[in-house]
Amino acid sequence: MAVTGGGAHTDRAIGIGEATAQLLADEGADVAVIDVDSQMADRTVATLDGDEHLAIECDVTDDAAVESAFRRIGDEWGGLDVLVNNVGTRIDAGPLPEAEEAAIDQIVDINLQGIARCCKHAIPKLDEGSAIVNVASANATIGREEWSLYDATKAGVVALTRDIACDHADHGIRANAVSPGWTITDYHLGDLEDDEAYERIADATTRREDGPAILKRHAHPSELAEGIAFLASDQASFVTGTTLDVDGGMTAVGRHL
Repeated sequence: MAVTGGGAHTDRAIGIGEATAQLLADEGADVAVIDVDSQMADRTVATLDGDEHLAIECDVTDDAAVESAFRRIGDEWGGLDVLVNNVGTRIDAGPLPEAEEAAIDQIVDINLQGIARCCKHAIPKLDEGSAIVNVASANATIGREEWSLYDATKAGVVALTRDIACDHADHGIRANAVSPGWTITDYHLGDLEDDEAYERIADATTRREDGPAILKRHAHPSELAEGIAFLASDQASFVTGTTLDVDGGMTAVGRHL
């Protein structure tokens, strides 16, 4: 199995990719952790049970690097059964008239084209019965202010996933997306060396009156990992071309609460 964007910023921080890699490894999978930062990939691999895991440095904006990463996986493992595309970036580019060209290029190149490149080079390595799970966002379907570029790329991931499912069903490949809502990750913690930053995880994932969405709290990354693992598993053998909203009810109400 391969997880892009699976690196850990510190030994203590956790994100959706890292949580997914840990869960898949706990269930007995060999995991290739792909990240633009080799140290971050190494940190995640160091937390995984087993000794057949791979830490692969790869910039998903570089087609040759992506091709090389999946060639290495094919050479070492002989194939691939699950691809989890968690790679992504959040850049507050603001309303379109204020967006700098470099920000536009970066958001699209990582969030949409990066996932497309990974699928492009992974699909020839995928065995029959394999699964692709792409991480989108609940904001792919909910309007909000000043995040049009980011949200558009996530909507693109949903459409890309659906069409990959159509294109490759005859090859025995399923493709689905997971759309997270409010999720507390290392991105939101601020100073990762601050002990109080980790207390904020417990606070954010506890139901409170002013909490977001229907469940009135943030998700922990491990809750997203459970949804991803389900779509990657044989339990979802008749599920393809769809999006699983793991968002605490955010899309059910159609707005940020």
